[in-house]
Amino acid sequence: KTRISAGDITYIAMSAALLAVCAWISIPTVIPFTLQTFAVFLIADTLDMKRSVYSLSVYLLLGIWTALSASSIATLVWVYAAGLITIPSVPLNKPA
Repeated sequence: KTRISAGDITYIAMSAALLAVCAWISIPTVIPFTLQTFAVFLIADTLDMKRSVYSLSVYLLLGIWTALSASSIATLVWVYAAGLITIPSVPLNKPA
């Protein structure tokens, strides 16, 4: 059995919060982009695989909960379909 310690929960929560903040920071260029992609790769690089997957999954689940409470299923499908496939798989592709 593996247990999640209080330190793990802290790292997971802080990483999810960092990802949420970086999603709102936009860099105005010819094609504007956010720092969300940077945060995903930063989390995948600095944390181990278990914590990375948990923190990115927490972020996605909070987004799904927000979309379900504020809008319809159609919004949920359009906004999160790509994220559910790509974002949690980033830490899995990290070399050992």
